[in-house]
Amino acid sequence: MSSRNLDRIIGHLQEYRNRFVPASRLEFICRILPDGSGIESVDKKPIVDDEYELRSLSISNGTYIASGFGSYVVRIKEPTP
Repeated sequence: MSSRNLDRIIGHLQEYRNRFVPASRLEFICRILPDGSGIESVDKKPIVDDEYELRSLSISNGTYIASGFGSYVVRIKEPTP
């Protein structure tokens, strides 16, 4: 990966750090159980109009915890050029 592409991706990730993001911009990886005891697969996607607050989980994996109506592990969808 070139440094230019890496800079673009890092800039994209920084743009959404600790912000509210619509569900349509997120890739839902798994749902965090309400009691925090584990995770489960995402059976159905959340409503597209819902917004989630993002908190960084792993910079190297580009994952976040998205909190709203439930909590999920997510990635931000890359912008289309």
